[in-house]
Amino acid sequence: MERVGLGTHLLVLAALVVNLWVGGDLIEAWAGHAVRVGFEALLILGYLVLIVGLTVPIRLWKREK
Repeated sequence: MERVGLGTHLLVLAALVVNLWVGGDLIEAWAGHAVRVGFEALLILGYLVLIVGLTVPIRLWKREK
């Protein structure tokens, strides 16, 4: 897999901030505060998974005996 450079990280982070700000305001006006919170959490999670490459192993979600 190709590594993502710092410039790409900064560009995507700036786009994320704009999406959270402008998109969040539009969504809150249309659907309410709870939907905005979900939208922002989804965008942040998408950034962490798709750009940063952060993943959580499935076995951490299962209860160990």
